[in-house]
Amino acid sequence: MQRYIGINRARKIKVQSGSQWFSITDDLVQYILSHESWITKHFNYTYCCDELFIQSLIANTQFMNTLSENLRYVDFIWKSKHNLTPRYLTVDDVSLIENPKYLFARKFTANSIEFFKRRIQE
Repeated sequence: MQRYIGINRARKIKVQSGSQWFSITDDLVQYILSHESWITKHFNYTYCCDELFIQSLIANTQFMNTLSENLRYVDFIWKSKHNLTPRYLTVDDVSLIENPKYLFARKFTANSIEFFKRRIQE
């Protein structure tokens, strides 16, 4: 609708995107909080703003190099043209999530949750 009536809120910024699950420093947290009004102005009422606003805010700053490696294992799949979603992890994915660089994993089937609970208790 916005495109149809000529609204383009991103014309003055380069919109960046990425995962909304990441690790950041305290300095970056303070920087983000100090730019709350800018974030609200540019991303209020937008689609998937949680995957856009931080990356767009820090794209050309010293903070871009402070984003820590994503410590989460998430395997995204396309359900449709505009629907990228985490797939359910199963017991067959154990080798993927046991990688020592991951502290967290996301989205499990009920059976795989029970499997991993037993595996942790061993």
